[in-house]
Amino acid sequence: MAGDDEHEHDEQIKRRRRAHQRAATTHERAARTEREAADTSEVFDDAQAAEHHREAARRQEGDADEERHKADEER
Repeated sequence: MAGDDEHEHDEQIKRRRRAHQRAATTHERAARTEREAADTSEVFDDAQAAEHHREAARRQEGDADEERHKADEER
């Protein structure tokens, strides 16, 4: 049943790729939220909080890139 094993392996790879892609999307949403929080902080003249949110957004964007890279490696 080598064909069955190969099919199961392919399905496992697809599931792992989808999981990494979902994680990347989650990080992208978090980054967007952090950027919006930075904009709001600026409206209220809180430069320190704005920078904190920008740093958090950059971390989230990096995490999203890492997850996309992992998804690509699953191919």
